[in-house]
Amino acid sequence: MKDPLYELLLWRLVKAPMDGSALEPVHSQAILSAELAIRQYAWRSEILDDAYLGSAPTMLSNGERLLLHWLARDYPLQCGVIVDAGCFLGGSTLAFATGLALRKNIRNTDKIHSYDIFLAPNDNYSLGLIGARRPGESVLDIFVDHLRGYERFLVVHSGDILLAPPPAASIDILFIDIAKTNKINSYLLRNFFSRLVPGGLVIQQDFNDHSCPWVNASMGYLANYFDALADDGSSRVYIYRGGLTSEVLEAAAVLTLQEQYKLMQDSAVSMTVFPAYFTRISAAWVLFALEGLDGALVYLDRLDNEHPQPWQSTEKYSDLVRRSMRYLQDISGLNNFQQSYFDDVSV
Repeated sequence: MKDPLYELLLWRLVKAPMDGSALEPVHSQAILSAELAIRQYAWRSEILDDAYLGSAPTMLSNGERLLLHWLARDYPLQCGVIVDAGCFLGGSTLAFATGLALRKNIRNTDKIHSYDIFLAPNDNYSLGLIGARRPGESVLDIFVDHLRGYERFLVVHSGDILLAPPPAASIDILFIDIAKTNKINSYLLRNFFSRLVPGGLVIQQDFNDHSCPWVNASMGYLANYFDALADDGSSRVYIYRGGLTSEVLEAAAVLTLQEQYKLMQDSAVSMTVFPAYFTRISAAWVLFALEGLDGALVYLDRLDNEHPQPWQSTEKYSDLVRRSMRYLQDISGLNNFQQSYFDDVSV
């Protein structure tokens, strides 16, 4: 019987780009073992309740929380830096922290850098999780309350992510649940992706969703530098192979809408059914910006016929997207929604 680590190593070498670009060498045995475990969804074999994962309100699925817990506990940390970008009330940070607390041979330098604006958004579902707060009011105290007992692991960055520097050390795990606009996505590419250590992970929490097409497009553009390992909930896990340059990251950060659309269509062809579906349906928002509401609706109709959603539901997922688009009407409506997300519209 062949060693699965050998098979994985062979697969990684075969998949390496043939264009002559310099990539980092294959990483250590520990990284390869952990990569194989992620491909095999090792965290799903564990049954952990809130006593292990914490009970902070969160929009993450239980599988995603288990994933973050497992990564902080078991994934090889070369530099000891975990970035939790978009931690809201602390659900993702708490999952990381409870895992880090159980890590063997933990170092004083092993830290979770949590980034968020820590303001209540103008969103009824989020406000329901928060409780008695109005849009625009601080929720930092709620985050702090949920993370009590884990302060030794945390470096908290409160404020606009566009003004926040990355950690000084290289990044081992970059969890992204904050790339809600193209501008933020571009900032992360320029300033955080450039800090990734080869063998490090990127978890794109909005990949398997419809609302952040720039995320799917960017990862399609960077396909020569990352391997997709697993999908859980809305999250897609990538391992960084090395070789990124500032020129490549800048090109990814300034993709035109036409380039985004083509990248999404091309990359979806080689994906499994669920991430392919979400990549294709999120491309409707690119057409919403390029061709307006009518063009996006025509595309969604065609998508329903050619690539229908791969699960059963009372309401089609594409109808949810249509309803959102009709509410916003055009790209200016979307821009206004994004810009007023933390405004108290009741005032």
